[in-house]
Amino acid sequence: MDDHELLLGYRRGDARAAETLWARHAPRLLAYARARLTPATRDHADDVVQQVFLNILRRGRGELRAVRDVPAWLVRLTRNQAINHGRGERRHAERARKAAPREAESINAPDAQLLDAVGRLSDEQREVVLLRHVAGLTFDQIELATGINRNTAASRHRKALAALSERLGRKPPEIRAAHPAATHPTPGAPR
Repeated sequence: MDDHELLLGYRRGDARAAETLWARHAPRLLAYARARLTPATRDHADDVVQQVFLNILRRGRGELRAVRDVPAWLVRLTRNQAINHGRGERRHAERARKAAPREAESINAPDAQLLDAVGRLSDEQREVVLLRHVAGLTFDQIELATGINRNTAASRHRKALAALSERLGRKPPEIRAAHPAATHPTPGAPR
């Protein structure tokens, strides 16, 4: 079954379509959600992606039939859900900060320097880097997922890589997601 058939089957309640849709797309969406969320909320990526799949059930069949590129559409839903989750977490953190002082968080990861450099990119550049390298989207898919013109996305990507090279004093290592499949574009997807 192709992605559109899976999407519509899932919406109808077909358990096999749901399992296949999840198996095909969830690893990449989870990797993207983890990268998109802050270090303090990365463990909420599962919740973000589960909410995306629940929200699909609330969509009308006509809306699902109109989806042009299922992987890009799912990333857009994940992106929006992660942004909303991040806003809620920031409000919660601000309330907690006001209520009691917090200890500074530290990143204990082999690529802490890279994560820090990516974190210091502009929001626009960071978003394109995450979509390209973590979600594994092509520039055409980034355009569909965000509404950003593909050439603008490519330009932001080039500038982000140059900024990372400068900040790291070297060519940045490949940005990898937690799931290896997340770094490869969808077979047959336009580049």
